[in-house]
Amino acid sequence: MTRLVRLVPGWVWLVVLTVIAAAVAWQYHRVVVLERDAATAQLQVSQAEVAVLDSALRWRRDYSRRLEGALAQREQALTEAREEIRAHLDELARLEREHAEVREWLDRDLPGPVAEWLQQLADQDDRRAGAGDARDSGQAD
Repeated sequence: MTRLVRLVPGWVWLVVLTVIAAAVAWQYHRVVVLERDAATAQLQVSQAEVAVLDSALRWRRDYSRRLEGALAQREQALTEAREEIRAHLDELARLEREHAEVREWLDRDLPGPVAEWLQQLADQDDRRAGAGDARDSGQAD
């Protein structure tokens, strides 16, 4: 083996080492390029996922805002209805206190057809309103 090393001139060994170093460097470069390409592909997939998630988040925010607006309008309508009912009840209480004829009429039973008619009106209002106020229907807030 030593004899073989002496037979081959030094510059040939230098060329062989250079070729081996170039092959190793070329192989390392291929690995780095493949890793870079894989990372680039993963980045593109991640960016696409982020875009989809961002779009979904924007839609949910808009939907939430619309729901908040609808709930605010509903709450305002319910507040106005409660105030109107309270005003009517206060007026009824005042009439009952101040007018003997009204007090006497309120103490009597309603005629059957009138009671049925009032029940039908209440049923129609319930159907139109849907489930009604959650606080009044026994559901938890």
